[in-house]
Amino acid sequence: MLAAVLINLSHPLVDPIVDPDKRNIGCYLLHSYCIIPLYLLMVFLPKPRLVRADLVIHVILDWLKCL
Repeated sequence: MLAAVLINLSHPLVDPIVDPDKRNIGCYLLHSYCIIPLYLLMVFLPKPRLVRADLVIHVILDWLKCL
């Protein structure tokens, strides 16, 4: 679950840091459309697969928040 939290390290790089109307997907560096496919591909690499699965789960939850 640490990986799911560490993905949020890119949030302070955006101004304003907290905006309830801001969509997470595509707005932050580690939530960008070009990095998300890398998270999906990394799930299929050998151990530790759970760390990379946490990244995918985090992105899916952020995407659901945007709906």
